[in-house]
Amino acid sequence: MGSDFWPEAIREVKDKAREFLMLAEAYWGYEWSLLEQGFDYVYCKPLYDRLLQGDLRAVNAGLRDNVHDQHRLVRFIEKHDERRAPEVFGPKPAEAAATVVLTLPGLRLVHEGQMEGCRQKLPVQLGRRPLEPLEPRVQRFYSRLLSALSAPVFHDGRWRPLHLRASPTGGDSDCSCGGMSWSSGDEKRLIVANLTDSPAHCMLPIELPGLDGHFWVLEDLLGEARYLRDGSALQRRGLNLDIPPYGCYLFRFRTADLRYRPLRSQKGAIYDLAWSPDGREMASGGVEKLVWVENVAEGTARRLEGHQDAVSSLAWAPDGRMLASGSYDRSVRLWNPENGTSRATLEGHHNRVLSVAWSPDGRTIASGSIDRLVHLWDVESGQLRLTLGGHIDSVNSVAWPADGRILASGMGDGTIGIWDADSGKPIRVLHGHSQRVLRISFSSDSHILASKSADGTI
Repeated sequence: MGSDFWPEAIREVKDKAREFLMLAEAYWGYEWSLLEQGFDYVYCKPLYDRLLQGDLRAVNAGLRDNVHDQHRLVRFIEKHDERRAPEVFGPKPAEAAATVVLTLPGLRLVHEGQMEGCRQKLPVQLGRRPLEPLEPRVQRFYSRLLSALSAPVFHDGRWRPLHLRASPTGGDSDCSCGGMSWSSGDEKRLIVANLTDSPAHCMLPIELPGLDGHFWVLEDLLGEARYLRDGSALQRRGLNLDIPPYGCYLFRFRTADLRYRPLRSQKGAIYDLAWSPDGREMASGGVEKLVWVENVAEGTARRLEGHQDAVSSLAWAPDGRMLASGSYDRSVRLWNPENGTSRATLEGHHNRVLSVAWSPDGRTIASGSIDRLVHLWDVESGQLRLTLGGHIDSVNSVAWPADGRILASGMGDGTIGIWDADSGKPIRVLHGHSQRVLRISFSSDSHILASKSADGTI
């Protein structure tokens, strides 16, 4: 390659056809040299090689280098010279790699057969090809990804690579995840992908304009995830994410005007609130004897009627499909929150129900009462499965850890009982508070139990 050939050749071509695009299939580290000589686009083979080798630090470093020229690179995970992506990466890793590669700036290259999940590499001189079965899952993935990429923000917006930080929950996220953002006016997108076969915990710094002063719904355009987040907190602390192996998210930001809008819900004292697992709905209960379920983003509400006295406690099933409410009328009710119907009424307590909690597997509900009992109810049958009866005062709060092997109960005498959830046998009693325990809660890793008390301590 003569050092003066390409600049002169490109000038002559552009003089005659200004819109003509010059694309170089470059190797051996000549990418930036060819861009300097005037090529409009150059193959980004180093990114492909780093993804293939699993050199993820190099992937992230490469995205942060030469930021201003990233839009002149050709991105791909498949082409005529390389083996098929599902074969060389694996099906799920190929999706994570495609999410990163195709959401980058520049020219995005999708190879013939890539969107159908083809696995056979064909010589370019072959006149025909063998039939391969279509992969519906791969087709659905690319349909969602390319539909999301059709938004103008991915063509006219501002792109930023993100320097991911290790999450407080552990892990070195910078070597396992890739992240970036796009913004144009009110349109904002956030992309993050775990490029390893292990779960990743990452903290994404969010540098999108206009977040402060609003709540935002983060909607994953590649899946079903939805998060409601405070924009001011996102700017200060970033977004903390747990991502499964080879998981990928493409978040669209939509404003949720919540800061100064009161919810319609209860009249009179409110005794408990509970967010749905996806963060889209809030349930409230109180002296009005009703349960209200409100879609906080849309401003709609459903009224659940049935209790004969104040609603004291609320808890959503882990999958969000059911809602449990405890009441001063001594009952626990199970609701279908989508249509507001009561699915079951669990009766067995002799006094006010003060607390309800779902087991992590969603099969059991625990209820605590002034009657000094904890009942464990089978959700499917609605029958009482077990009663924990060794309490010497009212049971104000019940809580399960994430593994579901034990149950904790906070009592009116200031103690906390720890029980075997299968047998109902007591394991130990925790002392420390001088007045009644009001609420207990396990940490997400189940290693720590926190309690608040009327004695002013936690």
